[in-house]
Amino acid sequence: SWGMRLNVILAACFVFGCLVATAAADRFDPARVAVGAPWVAHVDVEGLARSELYSVLSRGGTVRLEDEVEELEELGVEPLEDLKSVCVYGVGEGSVVLLLGNARLEGALERLKERGEYRREEMDGKVLHVFGGDCFVAVLGREGSEERLLVQAGKREAVKLACDVLEGRAASLASREDAKRRFVPAEGSIVFAAANEKLEGLQGLELGSNVVKLAEEVVFDLGESHGELFAKLRVDAKDAKEARQIQQVLQGATALVGLVGGDDPDVGAALSELVGALRFSTEEAKVQAEFRMSTRLLIEHLRALDALGEDAAAAGSRFERKGSSKGGSKGEKK
Repeated sequence: SWGMRLNVILAACFVFGCLVATAAADRFDPARVAVGAPWVAHVDVEGLARSELYSVLSRGGTVRLEDEVEELEELGVEPLEDLKSVCVYGVGEGSVVLLLGNARLEGALERLKERGEYRREEMDGKVLHVFGGDCFVAVLGREGSEERLLVQAGKREAVKLACDVLEGRAASLASREDAKRRFVPAEGSIVFAAANEKLEGLQGLELGSNVVKLAEEVVFDLGESHGELFAKLRVDAKDAKEARQIQQVLQGATALVGLVGGDDPDVGAALSELVGALRFSTEEAKVQAEFRMSTRLLIEHLRALDALGEDAAAAGSRFERKGSSKGGSKGEKK
């Protein structure tokens, strides 16, 4: 669908936003999101390009954004150069996508127009680009500025709501009484996400965890600051009893990870340090989990585990070939 075509940019940014973190550039701003949004997720793409972790991974050829989505180049968009941030939030059964970047985003729309069904409409004095029947796009900008904000959704009404919020005609998440507590990302935040209602009620969410079933609200923040990578998770439960249950589940899962090393001392040591960087706490009906570690040390551990995994895979392959060779010899004798 046309909505999926445009969202290749969004998908690519989220893939890499979840892999790395960075110094703050365009952190999540609740004033850009409609007050009734049941969930929201934000990726600071501009900061991603400046991060220490991404720099190390991309230098070795481990991570390349263009390798994930070839269509980006065809649309004339270089994600780490042309995008500042990507934000997506729920509206009814659909979602709104906000792409903040430079004027090349408009060039991407021009290329999309050449690929199939397109029409131009008017909405509150703005141009509304319509691709097929499921992709509506408005472009907001400031006079004299190269910055552009693309507002995209599957329905015209959702785009109108998003524009009204951005231009101050409709309430945003920043107007909520708990906004300063719930929607303020930490310094260096790169991936920020929040579920603003009970997870069981969210559209399309598969319940595969007791944590998900017990959680009333969730806030997640991933970033890099002062040479450290951090990840913070806060889960609001119905009461203190369920909060303790959630903490026990998280601690149990962490303990299992620590046992994966088995008899391999190198794997065990790396996993022990990674697990040791996790902290859990509860306060009444709230559960908090935090991971914090030197970015360089984290990279060392990840590379060590990756190398050990490759060695194990190679050893397994040699064992299989040896076993296959022996089996073939017996067959020939028969």
